[in-house]
Amino acid sequence: MFSFVRKILFVMIFAAVCSFAELAKDNVVNVNRGNSDVFAPYIEMAKRTFPEVKKKYLAGVYQKENQQLQVQVQLSDKQGHNELPFVGVTKCQGDLFEGIITNEIRKLQGYARGDRISFKQQDIKNWVVLDEKGNEEGNYVGKAVDAYHYEKVGVFFEVVYSKGEFKLKYLYSLVGQDVNVDGILSAEVIDQAKKLLVDGFKKRIGEGTTYEENKPFYTYHVYDFINQKFVD
Repeated sequence: MFSFVRKILFVMIFAAVCSFAELAKDNVVNVNRGNSDVFAPYIEMAKRTFPEVKKKYLAGVYQKENQQLQVQVQLSDKQGHNELPFVGVTKCQGDLFEGIITNEIRKLQGYARGDRISFKQQDIKNWVVLDEKGNEEGNYVGKAVDAYHYEKVGVFFEVVYSKGEFKLKYLYSLVGQDVNVDGILSAEVIDQAKKLLVDGFKKRIGEGTTYEENKPFYTYHVYDFINQKFVD
C-alpha cells in the first residue's frame, strides 16, 4: 500500500511539474563549445543569484504563489553527449537537490522526460521561476540564447522632455516578435543606449524638430548582441 501511494504521489508531482514545462522552452541545448564563451557571463549571473532563489524555495514562497522553480543542470552520458535539460525542483536538502526532467531529451542516453534525478547546487547552470500564465523570473541563460539566436535586441524606453532635458526610463528588452529578454543587458549597456538616444534627440532639435513638454513618448535602440554594440 505504501509503495502504491508513493507511485500515485510521484505521478501527481510529475503532472504538476510538467504543466510548466511548455512554458520553459528555450534553445539552451544550442550552447556548445563554439559559443560557450558568449554564455559564460549569464551562467555566472544565474549562479550568483541562485542562493536568494533557494532561500525563497525553502521558505515555501513559490509554492504559496503557485510558482514552479526549474533549474538547468549539466548532464552527460557515456558517449560524451551533453545537455542542459530543465529540471523541476521537488526537494532540497543543503546543497543536494532532487527534481524531475521536464523537457524531451535529444541526445543523452539513459535519460528521459519524467525521470527523477539528483544533483548538487554546483551543477546548476541556470534557473527560472514560472507561473501558470507563462510569466518568468530569472532564466538569464535562456534569454541570452534567445538574444544570440535573434542577434538583435530592441531596448525600449519611455521618454519625457522637460525644460530642455530628456529623461529616459528603461522599460524592457525584446527580441523577435515579442520575446522578453529582461535582465541580460548590463546597466552600462542600457546607459549607453540612453546616451545615444539623447544625442539623437538633441541633434534633431538642432535640425528643427520640436518636442512637447512633459508628454511621454516611447522609443528604442537596437543592440547587436553577438557583436556587443549598438546598430547605427
